[in-house]
Amino acid sequence: MLVFLARVLMRTMLATYRLEVRGQDVLARLREQKRPIIYAFWHGEQFVLIPLHRRQQVGLMVSLSRDGAAQARLLRGFGHVPFRGSSSHRGAAALVGLIGHVKRGGDAGMAVDGPKGPLHEVKPGVLTLAYKSGGVIVPLRVHAANCWRLRKTWDAYFIPRPFARVTIAYRVPLELTHDLESDLRTLTERLGEPVEA
Repeated sequence: MLVFLARVLMRTMLATYRLEVRGQDVLARLREQKRPIIYAFWHGEQFVLIPLHRRQQVGLMVSLSRDGAAQARLLRGFGHVPFRGSSSHRGAAALVGLIGHVKRGGDAGMAVDGPKGPLHEVKPGVLTLAYKSGGVIVPLRVHAANCWRLRKTWDAYFIPRPFARVTIAYRVPLELTHDLESDLRTLTERLGEPVEA
């Protein structure tokens, strides 16, 4: 019941936002080329993204915890594909499943500073996914002009308030060099660019 209520709340809140979506031409071009997309974003910015990309079968890694089980049900309700695992428990199996999903043409998403931070420090998992699957990494940021921020969470998770102006910025896809340090640096820089109001 709580998962159902959360799904209704997220869809209702999304309908109230004044959305500005930038970089849709990036996504359209990749879809024309039939290239699977790997969305790379920071932890804490997911609230808008989950309902925004509903029914798109986006593959996402979800922890094996009790909270993760509820999150997996929520994601399925929005038409996404959860893969259960974490860096400490069955993470490799979940990543293998996600790689297969992208190889079959599905899109994926990854909070790149997870699962436990430090905040805004890119981990190499998203690059491993791209290297092994052939998917294209598209960095993206979410900015809300007015929001509630959960300050007791490590990721400073935020929920835009009803009728807030929310900007979704899809950025230029990464041209991968397959040099891990170089690609990590480029992705960090791309995600670090502020979202202009």
